Amino acid sequence: MTKRVLVFGGTGFIGSKVCAHLANTGWAEPVAVSRNSNRGFEGEYTHLTCNLSDEKSVMSVLKDADAIVNCTTGNASSIIANSKVLAACLVNSNKQLIHLSSQAVYGSAQGTVTEDDSLLGDLDPYSHAKAHAEEILSTNSNTIFLRPGIVYGPGGNQWTTAIGHLLKAKRLGDLGSHGDGVCNLVYVDDVAEAVTSALKLDVNNPCAFNLSNVESFTWNDYLCEYALALNAVPIKRVGDLRLKLESKVFSFTLKAVEKIIGTYNFQRLSLPYAIRPSFISLCQQNLALDSSRATKDLNINWTENKIGIKKSADWFNQLFK
Repeated sequence: MTKRVLVFGGTGFIGSKVCAHLANTGWAEPVAVSRNSNRGFEGEYTHLTCNLSDEKSVMSVLKDADAIVNCTTGNASSIIANSKVLAACLVNSNKQLIHLSSQAVYGSAQGTVTEDDSLLGDLDPYSHAKAHAEEILSTNSNTIFLRPGIVYGPGGNQWTTAIGHLLKAKRLGDLGSHGDGVCNLVYVDDVAEAVTSALKLDVNNPCAFNLSNVESFTWNDYLCEYALALNAVPIKRVGDLRLKLESKVFSFTLKAVEKIIGTYNFQRLSLPYAIRPSFISLCQQNLALDSSRATKDLNINWTENKIGIKKSADWFNQLFK
């Protein structure tokens, strides 16, 4: 029997990859669910419109589903609100839920972390929201939490497109001691593979899997490898003063301008990417995801970092000629 799988956020970066991957299995029928009818990413699968913050809207699409994959994104308040709605709709239901969480749930933890470590969620509102969302959705016994690190690949905005533009503009490069933190890279296709494998599991209690390539990479490794693949050379050392100006002056100026653009609806204006203070902090965090459980139980064959980065750079250079 074909399993009907609803993919909330199915037209986004990760969600669209999940739908495409499921469509190729032969045993799953992916249904992309998003807030509006603008698909963004095309695919040979059904598309439904649903407001995840509205219980009636969610219930209307859940009735014919065998399983749900939650790939939605948003700010802290929407993450918590949407999780509450989804949890309420799954009460007394035996439907399987695969929830895309984040390494952010571990908060300020240092060193190697496993799925059994505490969810501190103490870095910022986003970190807290991600940890709280897991707590809310744990009421469904058939829930599997996937906690990816830095999800990158063709089509990705935050860690592929934005980083690519910053490297091309020589605003990022070798960050010195500011880039020695662990970069838990995971190629987007590997996340889709993990979702597909998780849907085959039969669980009676909530469980979790960290998702990160087993290769050890620092942020300097990623930035320099990506810069080379983009031919954004020579790669320069970004000094302390430059980083302070970027993250503490320029980024706040951009944020103020973004508010003005939003207020007056200047849709055609395009702003440069900002280097946020949170990004600099992330590049220094010594948090390493132990993904051995996913390697074993989900049978993930991780994409080599160099291969994934090369595919990302080829996509970027083709799109932004």
